[in-house]
Amino acid sequence: MYDLKIPLGMMSEILIVRNRLKKDVEKEHITQNQAERFLAEYMLRELHVISGKEAADKQVLSFIDDFREDDKSIRQKFCAGYCYYFAVMLKDAFHRGEICWCAPLGHICWVDDNGVPYDIDGVCDSDCNFFIPIRYIREGLEDFRHVPGRGFNASKEYIETAIQTFCRDVIANIENKGEKL
Repeated sequence: MYDLKIPLGMMSEILIVRNRLKKDVEKEHITQNQAERFLAEYMLRELHVISGKEAADKQVLSFIDDFREDDKSIRQKFCAGYCYYFAVMLKDAFHRGEICWCAPLGHICWVDDNGVPYDIDGVCDSDCNFFIPIRYIREGLEDFRHVPGRGFNASKEYIETAIQTFCRDVIANIENKGEKL
C-alpha cells in the first residue's frame, strides 16, 4: 500500500472528485481504469508528492555534488542505465525515502520522505507520470540491474498493470474497506 498522509481538509475535495468520476463511470463516459488513474494523478498533484527544487534537502544535494564532482564518467554511467544503483546508494546513505520507478519511463530515482525525487543530477526532473515504489515492479527491476543473462524485458501490459495497481493503492488511502471508486 502506498502510504499518503492526506490532510483532513483535503479529504472532502478528493471525495467530491471521486464521486464525480464514479458518476462518469456509471454513465460510461470513462472506464473504471481511466477514473482510477485520473484520481490517483489528481491526489498526487494536490498533495505535492512530486515536489520541486525549493523543497530539496541541501545535505542530499551536497552528497550528490561531492559524489560526481571529480569524474564525469561517473555521471555518464548512472545516466546510462545504472540509475537503480545510484538510488540504492542514496537510500542507504540517508536511511529514509523510497526507491521509485519513474513510470512509465525507463528510469529509477530515490524519493525522499518529503516527496522530492533525486538522481545523479540532483533533483530528478523526469517527465514521468508517477514515482512508483519499486515493489510494484519486482520482476521488472531486473531490467535495471544489468546483470548479464538476467533481463526481464517488461511488456507494455506489465507496465500498465504496475501503474494501475499503484493507482488503486493510492486511491485505497481514501476509500472505505473494499468500496469501489
